Amino acid sequence: HFLSIAPLLSQKYEDVQFLTVVRDPCQRLQSGINFFAVNPSIPGPPNWPCLTQALQETEAQYCEEEIKWFSEEEEMEGTKMNRMAVSFQNYVTKKEDMMKKVNRWLDLEYHPKKTTLDNQKKERSKPPRKKKAPYLVNRSLKELGVDEVAYKKRLADYIQ
Repeated sequence: HFLSIAPLLSQKYEDVQFLTVVRDPCQRLQSGINFFAVNPSIPGPPNWPCLTQALQETEAQYCEEEIKWFSEEEEMEGTKMNRMAVSFQNYVTKKEDMMKKVNRWLDLEYHPKKTTLDNQKKERSKPPRKKKAPYLVNRSLKELGVDEVAYKKRLADYIQ
């Protein structure tokens, strides 16, 4: 993830801006566990308890790092924040509002006609990608033994 090199990028490029889209931590965790379970580079059948425990902790720690990093104050007063996080849910449900917000932050003019799917389809030089097949494995967090209430409580500040 980019957080490990963000300080170096900030030193090298003084006008760098960081934008990230954050996702519900439970959905992110479930996706990660199911992805690694079917990853062909990991031999043998998945060790579900080990995979679940390891990813539950590493994903939570990364979310906590993101919270910390994206909420740090700028060092120099009067400078524009170079970090912005938007929630995936808000992007999906309030797309135009989120695009306006991001464009304002980037000091760009918002042009809704340039961001519509119809215009994107007209501008494509390649055919659209085929829809992916559903997950081969899609165990729920309940099936994996994850206490979603406790996990969401731990990461309550992650999506706000």
